[in-house]
Amino acid sequence: MLPYVVRCTVAVLAHYVKDETDDWNEVKRTILRTISSPDHRRLFSRVSERTAIREINDFEREVIRAWRALTHVQLIVRQPSRRPNSLLF
Repeated sequence: MLPYVVRCTVAVLAHYVKDETDDWNEVKRTILRTISSPDHRRLFSRVSERTAIREINDFEREVIRAWRALTHVQLIVRQPSRRPNSLLF
């Protein structure tokens, strides 16, 4: 289950963004900028230093499921070279 702060952040962000983007990295970046608690930010994955590939963890999969339930948009995990220009804040 998502922490209350993360659930609220996802709900507010989903309300404003709706179906403007399907890029997980943009949504994740915005969520991380909004959450001030290091304990909650620590739950998100990081880029592998060895391979430089972004891999999502179970917590992020849960956030993606919550996003889909709220917006009916499936977020896509894109590698940096395949991402379009930023659509969010």
